Amino acid sequence: LDELGITFWLDQGALLGIFRDGRFIPWDADIDLSVWDEDVRKVEPLLRKRLSSLEKARVDSFFYVFRVYSAPPHQHLPVSIHRHFRRGREAVKQMKRAPDARSFRGLAYRVVLLLGRLMVIRPGERALGYGVQIDASRPKRLVSRITGIVGRVLLWFRDSIGIRLGEYLQVTCEMSVDAGYFERLRPVILGDLRLAAPADTEAYLELKYGKDWRTPRQEWKYWEEDGAVTQG
Repeated sequence: LDELGITFWLDQGALLGIFRDGRFIPWDADIDLSVWDEDVRKVEPLLRKRLSSLEKARVDSFFYVFRVYSAPPHQHLPVSIHRHFRRGREAVKQMKRAPDARSFRGLAYRVVLLLGRLMVIRPGERALGYGVQIDASRPKRLVSRITGIVGRVLLWFRDSIGIRLGEYLQVTCEMSVDAGYFERLRPVILGDLRLAAPADTEAYLELKYGKDWRTPRQEWKYWEEDGAVTQG
């Protein structure tokens, strides 16, 4: 992002964890960054190419977010790069959430997740990690190669079809805040990384997480509890 001149900043749980605890939240599902859509559109083809060329990474891109995953066995958290759109003086972004479990859509979504874990992800990663045993007999080496191919096919199915189906079944959640929060940024140093955050970080975190944002909570339904949600 720096190389392409795209301004970005920490957001959501990544911002909360670093500002409150000096680290990412251990139970967080991803690392959230945000960008202005107007900056991304100027260099979007190049950005997609750069992200896709990252070593041992896979990129999913939708109209509202770029999501960068580490390669199997997924030892690192995915990075979600959210696009903010200007609507007057408001900065608007869209996120996805799981549908209501009591609806048909919610039931279908959970079935897809369960089948994916049991039949695709776990078998695929185990097969891919089996490896070629150099000192083993020829039949075992052959079985190892075949198992690796099966693993790659299963994970390709998950990456190419499973995630898209899951995204389709999810529900869009819209968040909106004053654009001024992101027009002035402050530097944040995390080890060797130089990052950025909204200049009025405390006010922004209080808007999103309430006055008790300094108290860690492991259970958090952002589509219901985030103060920036306008449609969900």
